[in-house]
Order: sequence, then C-alpha cells, then structure tokens
Amino acid sequence: MKKMLLATALLLGLAVNAQTKEKKLAEKPVIATEQKLVSITPEQRAEAKLKRLTTDLDLTEKQQKELKPTLITIETQKQANLEENRANKKAGKKLTEEQKDQRKIKALEQKMMLDKELKKILTADQTKKYDLLKEEKKDNLKNKKAEMTPSQK
Repeated sequence: MKKMLLATALLLGLAVNAQTKEKKLAEKPVIATEQKLVSITPEQRAEAKLKRLTTDLDLTEKQQKELKPTLITIETQKQANLEENRANKKAGKKLTEEQKDQRKIKALEQKMMLDKELKKILTADQTKKYDLLKEEKKDNLKNKKAEMTPSQK
C-alpha cells in the first residue's frame, strides 16, 4: 500500500513538473526559426530591422530612406545564403573548413557593409549609441554561450 502511494505521488510529481516545463517553453518567444525565415521576405526583414534601428537610434526619415536599400541588399544576401545552406543540408553535403571560413568572411563583410553605411548616415551621438547596442548584443551572446551545456553547443 505504501509503495502504491509512493509510486502515485512520484508519477504525479513528474507529470506536474513536465507540464510546467512545457508551459515555460511555450511562453518563451521564438526569435527566428527556419520556417519563419522562409515565410518572411528579405524586404520584410529589412523593414523590421529598420524599424528596430529607428526606435533604438531615433533615425530621421532621411536616414531611414538612405539606410533601407543597404538593409534590403544584406537581407537578400542572407536569404540566398540560407537557401544554399538548406540545399546543402538536404543533399547531405558536409562543408570543408575552407567553405566554413568563406561563410564566416561573407557574414563579416555584411556586418562591415552595414557598419560602414551606418557611419555615413548616423550622427555622432547615434553612432555612440549604436556601438553601445552592438557591445550589449555581443555580451549577451557571450553570456548565452557560457550558460549553454556542452550538448547544446
């Protein structure tokens, strides 16, 4: 009898624990999944990024108009890279170290292109604010990486 009660209590505890974990996972906002990236066009992603930069840096209408083509170009390149990655993954192709390095270089070039364009467009105060935002983002990524378990990396 005691064993039955203990087993029932244990099962109840596990069930409740599993449900709370599911709720927590469901409440977390999903940042970007492959499926979301497919359904959103590069222009829509560029527009979202422009809105975010506008609110963070208080961009003027003129600055927004100057920055929008650059963001669309970058997001279009990202979309092409994403589709290439998907095709390689479906084909079961493994990348060589050289190809991985080329991808990293492409990503850095895109970041540099955006930074260069922003430096032209932004005022001194906005540039400082942008640099601070980049540092915060970099620190947040480092912290998230440090918190990950080896199996998640």
